Amino acid sequence: MVGIYKIINKINGDCYIGSSINLKNRKSRHLRDLKNNNHHSLILQRAVKKYGIENFQFEIVEECLKSELLNREQYYLDMLNPKYNICKIAGSCLGTKQSKEACDKKRKYAIENNIIPPESTWKEKQKKVYMLDYNTLEIIQEFESLSSACRFIGKDATFASTITSCCNNKRFSAYGYRWVFDKDDIKNLRKKDTKDPWNKGKKIDNKKSKKVFQYTLDNTFIKEWNSVKEAENEFGKGIGNCARGKSKTSNGYIWKYTKD
Repeated sequence: MVGIYKIINKINGDCYIGSSINLKNRKSRHLRDLKNNNHHSLILQRAVKKYGIENFQFEIVEECLKSELLNREQYYLDMLNPKYNICKIAGSCLGTKQSKEACDKKRKYAIENNIIPPESTWKEKQKKVYMLDYNTLEIIQEFESLSSACRFIGKDATFASTITSCCNNKRFSAYGYRWVFDKDDIKNLRKKDTKDPWNKGKKIDNKKSKKVFQYTLDNTFIKEWNSVKEAENEFGKGIGNCARGKSKTSNGYIWKYTKD
């Protein structure tokens, strides 16, 4: 049976929400782990220790299609805000420890069954990315997100950081292609240099350097610098932190981003 389940504390009503393609097996797994003091949710484990496992009940909340599983789980996570769930994002293992074999198995299952996280967890964060020909830099494919680009090349979303490194010009290529977040960045992509390690590339950045102003300790203006980097090359590190208000002084002076 495929669906959403709830492990509820019969004394205070607090609960844990989960989903499974085999609810019977999942119930047995939870019960075994809780009895062996080995449950992935430390909050639920502590509650069972405090109230006794006899005061917890496994309930089926909803049966659904396998393709709807994560979306329905996210619905109940958002609606009930369960106290015993460490992570409030369906399908995520954040905050839990799992073996490499278990993680690999989940990744393979997600790819084979085209399972994607609920839209509420990624829609606002997704970033368009372009796949380019390795040699000509012609646009081959446009993707609405890094995760969809990963799926296109047969990878799961955990490989997105490698593509991001290419888009930030820190890496020459990834999985046989060049990548950019913006079409205008194509002309700024780094040239291939076998003597230059991939992590030596400069990030594409059109932001102007921010000026920083130098003052004496009695707040008398001394000099305007074009950037923190320029000032730190002269005096040493720590000027940026001072200008951001994280420290009162640096290298015997007061530094600010605004001129008094």
